[in-house]
Amino acid sequence: MFGAVDYVSYGNIQQGESLKVIFPASGTVIAPRPMMILKTSQHPGDAKAFIDYVLSPEGQAKVADARLMPARRDVAAKRPLLDALKVLPTTSEGSSERAPCSPASVSCTRSN
Repeated sequence: MFGAVDYVSYGNIQQGESLKVIFPASGTVIAPRPMMILKTSQHPGDAKAFIDYVLSPEGQAKVADARLMPARRDVAAKRPLLDALKVLPTTSEGSSERAPCSPASVSCTRSN
């Protein structure tokens, strides 16, 4: 799931390549693709319209067509979703503590 290998490979498989994407049973890392509007944005309205489009059913269908994981559950994915994967715990920057992750919510919090 890291560095475009998986979603590019799924596209190659769709085009007839003899490949198989295998996620290790021990787990894999995730590479979220966040979107945000900066406080200093010169065009916050346009930025919001873009994010609204990307998160719409039509925009998420394009995300799924690119073999990325759609954020919406009502859009059919063309690849395994987080619920089907074992996600390795992450570490906070500058810390050796591991944060528990929940694949269903993709939220990680630092444990104390």
